Amino acid sequence: MSVLTEGAELRLVEFISKSVVDHPEAVSVTLSDPGDGSGLIEIKAHPDDYGKIIGKRGRIIHSIRALVTIVSRESRKRWNIQLPERPGHDHEAEDDADARGGDRT
Repeated sequence: MSVLTEGAELRLVEFISKSVVDHPEAVSVTLSDPGDGSGLIEIKAHPDDYGKIIGKRGRIIHSIRALVTIVSRESRKRWNIQLPERPGHDHEAEDDADARGGDRT
């Protein structure tokens, strides 16, 4: 008998994500399960909160991934957890800054 119910991974990710951000009302967690033994959990948040979900050196998002792996072990499902690109974030400016030696002005 399973102690966990359907969607436990989704609720876990949503709870942790909302707990670490400044704008919990802006957190949205979606789950897509194609039924092939793997699935996708996508976390969307306020643009200012993406760094908080990632954490220093990726510690928060890594911990979320580890906990989801533990929770989903009984169902033998692998979940890919993604943070889509932050709205308004300009990767080209970062790439240009890296090419100039790290000056992000």
